[in-house]
Amino acid sequence: LMTPHGSLAEYAIGKVHAIFHLPRHIPFETAATVPLAAATAALALFARLGLPEPSRGNRDLADKPRGGVLVYGAASAVGSFAIKLLKKANIHLIIAIAGRGMDHAKSLISQEKGDVVIDYRSNESAIVRAIVNTIPAGESLLHAVDAVSEQSSFQVMGKVLDQTSGAASIVTPECPKELPSTIRVEFSNVGRIHVNHKHFGFVWSRMASRGLSGGWLQ
Repeated sequence: LMTPHGSLAEYAIGKVHAIFHLPRHIPFETAATVPLAAATAALALFARLGLPEPSRGNRDLADKPRGGVLVYGAASAVGSFAIKLLKKANIHLIIAIAGRGMDHAKSLISQEKGDVVIDYRSNESAIVRAIVNTIPAGESLLHAVDAVSEQSSFQVMGKVLDQTSGAASIVTPECPKELPSTIRVEFSNVGRIHVNHKHFGFVWSRMASRGLSGGWLQ
């Protein structure tokens, strides 16, 4: 990012930790979203929030998140990939927040495993109430991925995340004042893969290739 040999050149030089093999049956147009949107989602979930990765199987892991995972902007590119990755990691319940893309978000989740989609076009109190009512009794919401990262989403997350142990991954570069200082805020800029998450980028790139080949990451 912002360096020589960019993607607008006819030929580009790619770093080994950030490239992956494109299966023959996948057109470049389909794969074009993966380097940015899917990598951002993977970085947010697994490198920044520390959720267990798909490679671990995760059928009966004790460290699977209790209370569910909130995905704000579920119909966006980053949000959609976040849901696909959570499903591949067998992490449920997924609390997806969407608007006009409600139908798309519903097509991604597994309702039989408790996943839900909530319409953000309701008023704030209704959204908060719907999220809180979805969280299993005796548990609290500890993890959120915010692919929108605007004042409205920050305000909702600030009211539904656990006030002492909650963590939110956002895509903006500054800590929002709407979130209580007790909530851990993680910044999920994909450029971090080229700086302090190169090992993660290398492993994730191989997973992306398998996901495209297997059809679960498209």
